[in-house]
Amino acid sequence: MPIWVILIKISAIVFGFVMLCGTLLTLVERKQSALIQNRVGPNRANIGPFRAAGLFHILADAVKTLFK
Repeated sequence: MPIWVILIKISAIVFGFVMLCGTLLTLVERKQSALIQNRVGPNRANIGPFRAAGLFHILADAVKTLFK
């Protein structure tokens, strides 16, 4: 197997792990910040009838960043 294929696979695995860790750490930070400041954050916020434990906020931030 060529070395460049191996490098692409390794970089894809590392990139996927970093993205997953960044997403989860952002969610935890937002929940902690909301609890400390006693405000409605992703831990208690609803978007319409849906409540997905703050996951919609992360998706909204990603979309916002893409359009900046």
